[in-house]
Amino acid sequence: MLFKNPKELSNSELKSGIDYLTEKEAVIKYNKARRSYKETRIAFEEVLTERMR
Repeated sequence: MLFKNPKELSNSELKSGIDYLTEKEAVIKYNKARRSYKETRIAFEEVLTERMR
C-alpha cells in the first residue's frame, strides 16, 4: 500500500487501509472511533500520519 495524503483516499482505500492497519495502536483507535464513519476516518488519518513520520 503506497502512502498518499490520507484526505485523498477513496472509501475503498480507507476500508482496505483500516483492514491493513492491525497493529495494536491502530486497532485501539479504530475501535474507539467505531461509533461513526467520520470518527473512524479521523482516527485512520491520525494513524497514517504517524506512520509517515
